[in-house]
Amino acid sequence: MIYFLYILLFIIWICLGYWYFYYTYEKRGIIHELRKHNNELVEANIFLEWESKELAAQNDIFRRDIQELYTRNDDLTQVVSELSRYYYRLQKWAALVQELHTFLSHPDENMKQILSTYIKTNETTTQVQSSKQFPVWWDNQKEWNSGFF
Repeated sequence: MIYFLYILLFIIWICLGYWYFYYTYEKRGIIHELRKHNNELVEANIFLEWESKELAAQNDIFRRDIQELYTRNDDLTQVVSELSRYYYRLQKWAALVQELHTFLSHPDENMKQILSTYIKTNETTTQVQSSKQFPVWWDNQKEWNSGFF
């Protein structure tokens, strides 16, 4: 009886092995195709990892360049603001010069009376002397205006 049980188990084992082999052999084309797709996906994954590392390195370079450009932009903003202040002052001075030009282009009858407070003539000579003195910084006007241009 024991031999009968061993023989039965052996036959069942052979049947199961044959059925497993047949089932595996039947699906062999699908398994081969799946392995091929798996290998392609592994290669694509390796390429994408390499590409992501390269893009991360490029992003770091771009971030550094952008930070440098922001710094330059701040410097240029300061230069532009300084130039706009000078331009505003030049516009004011141009308006004053234009006003002075209009005053000088049309002589006033009372000009001698107005100028007599500022200028007095020496009776013994024909030399005109100014009654008002210019400030000290006026003598050093080259040093005073050197920072502007």
